[in-house]
Amino acid sequence: MNVLNTKTGITLVSLVVTIIVLLILAGVTLVILNGFLLDKIATVSSKTEEAFLKEKIEMAFMEIKTAYESEKETTSMNKSEYFVRELKKSLERGDVEEVIISGTIEEGIKISLRYYNQMYEFKILANGELKLINPLLGNVKVGDYVEYPIQYIDIYSGKQYTSTDGWRVIDDGVMEGTSGFVRIISTGIPAKWFYDKMEYGNGKEALDILTNHFEESILLDKGIESVNGSIFRIDKMTRKITTLTLAEFNYAYNALYKTSRTPDDMSDPENDEYGLLKLEMAEPYFYWLATKEEGTSKICCVAGNRIYYDADIRIGIRPVIILEDDLNYKLENNVWKITD
Repeated sequence: MNVLNTKTGITLVSLVVTIIVLLILAGVTLVILNGFLLDKIATVSSKTEEAFLKEKIEMAFMEIKTAYESEKETTSMNKSEYFVRELKKSLERGDVEEVIISGTIEEGIKISLRYYNQMYEFKILANGELKLINPLLGNVKVGDYVEYPIQYIDIYSGKQYTSTDGWRVIDDGVMEGTSGFVRIISTGIPAKWFYDKMEYGNGKEALDILTNHFEESILLDKGIESVNGSIFRIDKMTRKITTLTLAEFNYAYNALYKTSRTPDDMSDPENDEYGLLKLEMAEPYFYWLATKEEGTSKICCVAGNRIYYDADIRIGIRPVIILEDDLNYKLENNVWKITD
């Protein structure tokens, strides 16, 4: 009798344990399934909202186009001003929380909308086509790779850099000290620049070249003094080409390492584990920064793990590309790639 009782007891305990395990598994499955469904719902919702907003803009644009044809003889506004004003008035109706419109009919009208606390960006092209924009601004972070169709060989190491590993974000457009645009910098050192203090006098002309006229500057590629800075320009992607300043170096360093370097900090930075700023690398990297030492003709350099001033030397130059802000990108294999 005791044996029978023991067997029955074991069976009941096993049954209870099995039921508990099944309930736990069912709960876990529901959590996973719920998360999966929420993700799917969010994606579908986003696509639905994009389609709704696209249709709303297209309808408003057609109505305004018709209205302009009947009013253009009497209105004092030019065509672009008229369209921007009327589009804003039309799109602000309903559930759209915020509308920002800029541009011209000839160059394209950019429309930013906040709808249910999410931002959407569109552009009406000169031919009337409407495009949804997925920009880098607000999506990338400092250090990310961006596909930029310029390949080069590093002048110090001889390493070949491609369009997918040769350019990285140095300014995400939203960090402290930002230019307001996403900017990328060469991963390696593609060329040298000779700073002749006799030619550039007090250094102001040199800084003007590095910050405002980089594309006109003469660079040294493999020792040949005939390479123009414009070789780094891609027309559909490039707003401007310049080079890094000391302040921008420090802001980028702060963004990477959560430090608090001031814009004029010349102290030796710590290790650059991301390799973005080329500090304490295996190869002896040296490159210019577009910042002048007050009272001298010297300008700033990065050398190994040091920042210092020098003049009359030939060292590396790293182009900084200010990207156009109305291009579509998507992230593939850890590289932001342009899709149009």
